[in-house]
Amino acid sequence: MPLDLEGLHSPQEQFEEEDEGSIEKEASISHLSIVTTLLVSFFAVYLIFAGSLKTLECPAEPKLLTWMIMCGAFLLLERTIAMHFQISKYKFRKENKKPLDLERLRDWEERRKHFKLRPLTQDLMWLAIFIQASFGAFWLQRVPDSFDTCDNLIFFPSVIFCSLILVPSFMSLLCLCTCCCYKKVC
Repeated sequence: MPLDLEGLHSPQEQFEEEDEGSIEKEASISHLSIVTTLLVSFFAVYLIFAGSLKTLECPAEPKLLTWMIMCGAFLLLERTIAMHFQISKYKFRKENKKPLDLERLRDWEERRKHFKLRPLTQDLMWLAIFIQASFGAFWLQRVPDSFDTCDNLIFFPSVIFCSLILVPSFMSLLCLCTCCCYKKVC
């Protein structure tokens, strides 16, 4: 019969090992975060670049060019805030190992609380991006169906941006309302 080495550890030792594993996992920046930042940054730079080019135009809705520049700037700012938070969290975990002493552990937990919540500025940036996407969708509705009135390099990225922001937002809102209503009924 094989010897169960896991059973030899006390519950406290198992807890400490699991805790160390979760800390190591939290101490890295996720690949998803890096890929998301790269994709969003690329799209944001495109919006700024396309909005500032004088050769591209949209006579049906001239506000779209300025709107594209603002959306790109807000996206870059949001990603900068998000990555700054991720890097700060990573550095804290890397430089501040979890202490075993109870008094220092309380101090460490107090400093770590700062990294458990998303920064409020990042949430405010997403609110601003949602509002901008709403304005963009309104202005895009005013562009006539003929593609001659608005350059494709302005129109289609704007539609994609508004769709990527507004569709998941409204779907989340719909799910939230459905869950709340379902809970009240039962």
